[in-house]
Amino acid sequence: MDQLIFKKRRKEFLRRIAELDGGLVILEAAAQAQRNHDVEHEFRQDSNFYYLTGLESPGVTAVFDPTSKKPYTLFVHARDPKKEVWIGSSVGPEEAVKYYGADRAFEIEKLSPYGGSPEGREIENYLSASDTLWHHARSHSAISAIISAAIEDLRQNPRSGKHAPNTIRDPLPLIAEMRLTKSNNEISSIQKAVDMTAHGFRQCFEVLKPGLKQYQLRAEFEHAIRWRGVARHAYPPIITSGAGTCVLHNPHDRSVIQKNSLVLIDAGAEWDYYAADITRTVPASGTFTKQQRTIYEIVLEAQERAIAMVKPGAVWQALEDAAREFMTKRLIKQKIVSPERSKSKSRGERPAIRSSPGASEGWFPHKLGHWLGLDVHDVGSYVDPSLRGAAATKQSTPYSGLPRPIGARNDKSTKNKLQSTILNRKFEPGMVLTIEPGIYLRPSKEIAREYWNIGIRIEDNILVTRTGSKNLSQAIPKDPDVLERIIQKAQRANH
Repeated sequence: MDQLIFKKRRKEFLRRIAELDGGLVILEAAAQAQRNHDVEHEFRQDSNFYYLTGLESPGVTAVFDPTSKKPYTLFVHARDPKKEVWIGSSVGPEEAVKYYGADRAFEIEKLSPYGGSPEGREIENYLSASDTLWHHARSHSAISAIISAAIEDLRQNPRSGKHAPNTIRDPLPLIAEMRLTKSNNEISSIQKAVDMTAHGFRQCFEVLKPGLKQYQLRAEFEHAIRWRGVARHAYPPIITSGAGTCVLHNPHDRSVIQKNSLVLIDAGAEWDYYAADITRTVPASGTFTKQQRTIYEIVLEAQERAIAMVKPGAVWQALEDAAREFMTKRLIKQKIVSPERSKSKSRGERPAIRSSPGASEGWFPHKLGHWLGLDVHDVGSYVDPSLRGAAATKQSTPYSGLPRPIGARNDKSTKNKLQSTILNRKFEPGMVLTIEPGIYLRPSKEIAREYWNIGIRIEDNILVTRTGSKNLSQAIPKDPDVLERIIQKAQRANH
């Protein structure tokens, strides 16, 4: 992205800090993680640090001071010609100012309380100049350790004429609020990530057949997106089949895809640091069995109903309750799930499924969706910001239909008050989210045997618009008839 975008974000960030009585902000980059011996893991910058800086260097630090004429300072590593032989050119203090918009930049060593230089202030000088420090402390962080040591030194030496900050606040919730509503540039990056992901799904549909190993299907997906310039996945792909479709984040992909089994593909490309997150469940043999199609159509209708509810002013909880209630009623009506709690609790049996929507966690154990952005499970509160805190969380329960809080009156007003504090963040234009209902029918006495080991999840990426919503992943087929035609046609062609 253009550096002007990051400059605009920093300006807004500094404005928000100033509105909250100001203070000094110290933000850390991600550290380079060691894989083994002299081999490192692939580096990806911390999302919050990247959001404000656009800088991908590991182990560096940004300092923001709203009261300064030069409010944005970067502390980066000195360039090392010998190291650059191995890793290529890097960003030193000169490049940080010239290319990344820093008002000034210094070598990272000068941030230490035991370093410093005439042209720069030591960490104690930064800290003692402000009553408030905005910093998210991390365990095993060199910078966090330096800050902690500096604060302790200041507290232990009051006669130095310097003082430690009186208040330490976490800046990440503030950044999360900024990140929650996406700009046009961010939406374009997410759409690009979705479009790249679509190529991966199409390739999987083209080669899918019984006898293929799950990791071979993953390889096809990865080839399709990387061939088109995708640098990395938004998260490790989940490609599983058969009973594995009932394991939400199944890490095992060594199995052979069996005839008449379902194949669940949950994958997403990352583009310009922004994530896609798509799930499709398809028939390995090109045709859903009767039972598979029955469950598929329930999940699909639940998803379409929820997507239709997405618009400015709508809230997560309404979508959550509607999807769960619809799927529960349909499963009970079609005698797939028993409406009664079994009295037997013999060893090894799974809990029975209750008939209320709130009891659906047995076969739908995850939420209906989540925010999407720089992180696949992106930051941002799901509760109305004005209700956050004790009033918003005290004695709340995740779903309707669960036992009421002890001492609560069993009346409509209590229920409405409780529900108003659960997942009640109102959607606004520019928010991006996933809608991903699922049904996972692991073997249980309360589930009809012919439906055992059927797991289906359908997930799309939805943009909240001024008038409603837009399905960014609409181009990836999910209609069961269309999926069958695509897979059957490919299997005939490859026969």
